[in-house]
Amino acid sequence: MKSKYKTTLFIISILVTIGILTLIHYRLWAMGNEKEYLAVNTSGCINIIYSDNQELLMTNPRSLSDDEGLATIPNTITITNNCKTNENVSLYLDYFNDTSISDNKLKININGDASVDTSFLSDISKVIGKGNIAYTYKLLSMDFSAHETKRINFRLWLDHDVALSQDKNRFHANYYVLSDKEDEKQNFMEVLLKNNKIVENDGLIKYNNNYYFKGMLSNNNVSFANMNWKILGINEDGTVKLIYNGDLLESVYNDKSTSETNVSFDDSKIKQFLDSFYDQNLKDYDKYIASKTYCNDTSATTTYYRIYYGSYTRNYNDFNPTIECPETEKEYGGSKEYKIGLITLDEASIAGLTTDYNNTNYLFNERDYYTMSPTQYNYRAIVGIVDKLGRLNDTYVTDNKEVRPVINLINSLEVTGTGEEANPYLVKLN
Repeated sequence: MKSKYKTTLFIISILVTIGILTLIHYRLWAMGNEKEYLAVNTSGCINIIYSDNQELLMTNPRSLSDDEGLATIPNTITITNNCKTNENVSLYLDYFNDTSISDNKLKININGDASVDTSFLSDISKVIGKGNIAYTYKLLSMDFSAHETKRINFRLWLDHDVALSQDKNRFHANYYVLSDKEDEKQNFMEVLLKNNKIVENDGLIKYNNNYYFKGMLSNNNVSFANMNWKILGINEDGTVKLIYNGDLLESVYNDKSTSETNVSFDDSKIKQFLDSFYDQNLKDYDKYIASKTYCNDTSATTTYYRIYYGSYTRNYNDFNPTIECPETEKEYGGSKEYKIGLITLDEASIAGLTTDYNNTNYLFNERDYYTMSPTQYNYRAIVGIVDKLGRLNDTYVTDNKEVRPVINLINSLEVTGTGEEANPYLVKLN
């Protein structure tokens, strides 16, 4: 009996030992695998610890209010700068091609030692991705002192106002932190803001929430679609506005001038000309060109038998341009969305042109060219031009003048170059 008891104890001790060894072995294995994604060193002396494997995958997710989204378990990232120097790192998110949920339906929030207020993913700076990546978003940049540690919490959810169908709706992404020494992904807008100081006179000026180039410049040249362009400015949504700077194009604005409606852009010969130019030269680049609102301002005042349109009063009399398109009581004109259009008198004024001679402005090219801004109707329709002396002027719509198309590039393009004539910004196309 005693011998049997000893044998039983011996067997139990062996099983316990095996169990402990198995547990230790499993723990070591688990720790080893854990380190594969929990401790990622990206630049030699910057250590990054992720709380998960960095993949974000949601299929038919439940939409959440902001309060509910902020209450979800975050993806936590701990970053330590073990370098002896100050460093900068950025948090990126790759949005894969197999995603069917639009970025304007997704909310993000980042808090902790750095933060991003709750916003739509579509409002975040992005560049077009490569391969199976549709876009790469730059969610956050952080400066680190030597040996500093920061922790951030990252949350992403489907906005509560989104009503999903019964079809499969999928969001697939991957997030990661990189040292800016390793990789700094900047879109066109970010490059322009980095390369140009914001000034009050000649250079890049801030106008409301937009930016415009003003004066005599040499660093706003772009090569796109095998054509030369000048940068007019940066729109509030990050799209970049260009004006054609290539070979001579000419057209009338309209083939008749006897009706006040002949100042309308929407039904004009010049719009037909621009649409044809787009089809022949830009159709293959359509996905890189944003649909934007263009202003054919037909707000007006009438004196005797003459109509003065808003652009005339603002830019010839009051010298007070605007980028807003005033409401109009006319059945023609107004604000409409196109892929291609023309510069307005207001934009030419913001860029530094006046009714005086000016050959020291990047919009001066020694030729008369049309704007899309009506100025007057006095038995004949008249629209604004930039004339060959660099002045804001106007002409009858039946006159044959130069045409300088205007387009807007989407807000996710990367570029190379410096913008100088000899080294223009070259848009990277995928």
